[in-house]
Amino acid sequence: MDHTLSSVLLEKHGKCHKTPNGWKAVAFTAAIKVMKDLHNLDFTKEKIMARLKTWNKYYKEVSAMLDTSGFGWDWERNTVKVDNEDVWANYVKAHPTVKHYIDKLIINWGA
Repeated sequence: MDHTLSSVLLEKHGKCHKTPNGWKAVAFTAAIKVMKDLHNLDFTKEKIMARLKTWNKYYKEVSAMLDTSGFGWDWERNTVKVDNEDVWANYVKAHPTVKHYIDKLIINWGA
């Protein structure tokens, strides 16, 4: 589902359907239609906006980890990698909300 939604939005972004103020209605309309056609999901603009907000949160959390010494990106597994368990334990102690990222598959990181 996330892959489909991100693909539609990426396509619409390339067609200038995103402005500095946000997405144009045509982008939402296309995403809603594709999600219904491919996944039989009744998406709304609000659901898409909520998903984008979640993605933004993930992006900030993962970016912060990757900007920290001892962390890197595993391009083959699409996961955050860490040099050793001590680095991970110390980071999670300071940032408990990120503990689920240790083995989380993160699709579209390089998109």
